[in-house]
Amino acid sequence: MPTESFEQISQSVVKCHNMGVKQVLVKLGAKGSALFIEGEEPIKQPIISAARVLDTTGAGDTFTAGFCCGTCRGKIPKGVLEICRCGSLSLCSSEGSHSKHA
Repeated sequence: MPTESFEQISQSVVKCHNMGVKQVLVKLGAKGSALFIEGEEPIKQPIISAARVLDTTGAGDTFTAGFCCGTCRGKIPKGVLEICRCGSLSLCSSEGSHSKHA
């Protein structure tokens, strides 16, 4: 199923909900992210623009880890998304795992 527009993404999420998935987190790159919770309106979260991006290695993993940690700690969904985007911003604003000498 195509996922180029928010409407197409929403249709795909409905299929996930129909299979019993309660929450679907979608990373939208430069457009931010969206959390779909069954029976609720999607929560859209824009990115935080970094003054200077040094390395994006691991940004997606950091985002996902923030979601897992925030959810397991019982944070409200908007708070969880804030943890996700702040963690990714912090990672992108500092030297990452790639050495300049490699």
